[in-house]
Amino acid sequence: MLYAAKTDVGKVRPQNEDSCLAEIGDAYALFIVADGMGGHLAGEVASQMAVLGVSERCRKYHTAMEEGMMLLRRCVSETNRDIYIKSQQDEKDSGMGTTITCAIIRDGVMSIAHVGDSRLYLLRKNELTQVTKDHSYVAELVRLGHITEEEAQRHPQRNVITRALGGESIVKVDTDELKVRAGDIILICSDGLTNYVFGKRLSKLLSGRKSPDDKAKALIKEALDAGGSDNITAVIIEVEERDTV
Repeated sequence: MLYAAKTDVGKVRPQNEDSCLAEIGDAYALFIVADGMGGHLAGEVASQMAVLGVSERCRKYHTAMEEGMMLLRRCVSETNRDIYIKSQQDEKDSGMGTTITCAIIRDGVMSIAHVGDSRLYLLRKNELTQVTKDHSYVAELVRLGHITEEEAQRHPQRNVITRALGGESIVKVDTDELKVRAGDIILICSDGLTNYVFGKRLSKLLSGRKSPDDKAKALIKEALDAGGSDNITAVIIEVEERDTV
């Protein structure tokens, strides 16, 4: 399995509130992107808590819970409670929250857990699919047929999310699962990337013979060149034949 995890503060924000992780172990591979929100570093705290909380719990629970989606749902739900409690206890962290999109790959299966509008894409045989569904106001308008996908890209409220970790003591976690194939390319990213790079351009930058590291750098550069008004994070995974067994 080849992979890269890159993040950039962007051109406008004073600090990077995105956090990411790529962790390959003997039992599983874990990949996470979290996009924090909140005043005075609270978003940065929330996203870091999300990444550390889920990764630590995966290491703790993975042997006892064999089913990947159940494992991730438990880890995300418990981490949400930690973030919520901290936001209630410390005034400077009040109102903090974060998205999270994470994937575990083991035994040829990718399990996914998702809250918010950070996305997971799958590029398979040159066909790009957005696997996760955004928990956002604009995405809901698209699902209801009120606006088109093209209109959503320019909508002034496209960054308003309807679900995040830390807002309530209990959060609904979307999960999914699919078999991976040799040659699959997986992208997990924050909206700082997808607000600027999408569709055929996203597919083109993920394709080709470049390394995951070079592809992640190219994606971030594209977003920066297009405006870079938000933090930008990209985690890229390329599945090899041995990963599908």
